[in-house]
Amino acid sequence: MGKSLVTLLVPKPRSDKSKFLGKAGFTLNNPDELKLALQEQAVSNEAIEERTDQYGTFYQIQ
Repeated sequence: MGKSLVTLLVPKPRSDKSKFLGKAGFTLNNPDELKLALQEQAVSNEAIEERTDQYGTFYQIQ
């Protein structure tokens, strides 16, 4: 599991994604399920490159 996906599941004071993902059932106890769900979405839908910065490339799945 990549570090970047796990960091989405860690609660943060700003720009917190963990609460949103937690509502969908993704937690630190099951990070592989988040990875699988994102991979399935990328296969089933078009992934468009949104931007690249010092943290990597960001995609939007439509």
